[in-house]
Amino acid sequence: MKTQCSFYFLVSWFLLFLFGCNAGPDLTSSLSNSLTNTTSTSPDKTLPHDDDGKLHVEGRYIKNESGDVVVLRGVNIADPEHLNVKTWERPNVSAMSVTKDAVENFHAKVIRLPIHPGSASYPNEGFFGVNGGVKYINDHVKPLVDYLTGLKIYTIIDLHYVEDWSGKMPKVAAFWNIVAPIFKDNPYVIYEVYNEPIYPDDWDLWKSEIAQPAVNLIRGYAPENLIIVGGPLWSAHMAGALANPIVGKNIVYTAHIYSNQWPNAISKNFGQAIEQLPFFVTEWGFETGGTEGGSRSVYGIPFAQWMADHQFSWTVWCFDTQWGPRMFDSTWQLLTGDGGEGTLVQDLLLEN
Repeated sequence: MKTQCSFYFLVSWFLLFLFGCNAGPDLTSSLSNSLTNTTSTSPDKTLPHDDDGKLHVEGRYIKNESGDVVVLRGVNIADPEHLNVKTWERPNVSAMSVTKDAVENFHAKVIRLPIHPGSASYPNEGFFGVNGGVKYINDHVKPLVDYLTGLKIYTIIDLHYVEDWSGKMPKVAAFWNIVAPIFKDNPYVIYEVYNEPIYPDDWDLWKSEIAQPAVNLIRGYAPENLIIVGGPLWSAHMAGALANPIVGKNIVYTAHIYSNQWPNAISKNFGQAIEQLPFFVTEWGFETGGTEGGSRSVYGIPFAQWMADHQFSWTVWCFDTQWGPRMFDSTWQLLTGDGGEGTLVQDLLLEN
């Protein structure tokens, strides 16, 4: 026994030396400490929801049936059809394998599925493509939802328009008339009405023409599920929601906040709405040299701390090798250093 114990001691010492000496400074230590020091209103990090999964909105918080604040932290994956069908873009992966990796190896508690509507330029792709509708959902979405629900992990189904919203209500209605009833009895499914409406930049008009009618439509099928509502200018101009909120229960607003808005534009774009309404940050992230830019030290760590201070749930963009800001390079290695979000997001998710 003595020899065996000595061997284990030497191995342990070697591993500590090997990894400890190469770890570098722990830039997230203060953030991790703040996340682990919970109060009576902080989420239970090991059991973020009740066994039946039902969530509701109370004030500016998402809560479970016991009245505990719930903070969900997870990732966006790429469009599941892209992952399953466009194998030349990301060889040897599928929507399921990527989702399992996010859950099993990164401890994501919520997965956002950006469902691309498709376009006239690519008639074979997207929800409104030739293989769209119910077939799209059954082939690419339902298997993921079933897997996640079995693990009591939440799915956000996001109609992933990134374009002007005027005149889009027929398409929005067509999407939710198919999707909402399929998952209406699943409390682990959260609906996100419209990813990023851009122009017109008018909250009141957006609410009356798209957001409120879409919420009413979804509620006709799914009376209890959380519904996430964005707003004009890429879901960044949300200040109007405070004076003119969406009518209905269990409504959560979204904020898409990248480094170009942090921190100076928060007050202008969100006003007091960000302090008084329930928010779920369904997109954030950084990649130095990428379209969104940003860095770990200037944006990533302080922004993550800000979300923790506000007890905001979030899904980072993006658990992918191509859609940036990315967590991984083209070989599925985590992007590291001050310019890569991969290791920071990994650290944050492993706190789940």
